[in-house]
Amino acid sequence: MDDRKPGKRRSKMNNMAADAVEGHGSLDSSIQDAIGARLRAMHDELANQELPARFTELLKKLDEQDDKGKQ
Repeated sequence: MDDRKPGKRRSKMNNMAADAVEGHGSLDSSIQDAIGARLRAMHDELANQELPARFTELLKKLDEQDDKGKQ
């Protein structure tokens, strides 16, 4: 079943991914490598971002409560 909108073209990667999901094939290793590289880059970018001040405050309060519970 093709649910694409008229006039829209899917990329080769999207076509291959759709085929794999539908059980018509598997992803080429170069496609898997590209997906893996993008996921790693996204993870690295998120992991290196500074935490918002409010979030840091909440974590500090949780640590303090945890320390009180251990005494």
